[in-house]
Amino acid sequence: MQGHTPGPWEVTGSGNHLGVSSAFGEIVEPYTVSTVEGKANLALIAAAPDLLGALEEITEQYEVPFWFNLDKAKQAILKARSVKDHE
Repeated sequence: MQGHTPGPWEVTGSGNHLGVSSAFGEIVEPYTVSTVEGKANLALIAAAPDLLGALEEITEQYEVPFWFNLDKAKQAILKARSVKDHE
């Protein structure tokens, strides 16, 4: 099990009323996004499943030179895969 809504995710809505959705429903409910930074944040959220998949593929399937450190990639995967109890 992935632990998150399967991708692909996409930015949805129009104008400044944007959210992030998948075929399975909303990921981020639409809200008013009035800054370039806010729109860029939604684009980054929408890319999350693709980015995670790419990192997992790199760290699991490819031979990398001994000098290439994958620690940051592995830490990002762990962060994305960890589910914390916020109660």
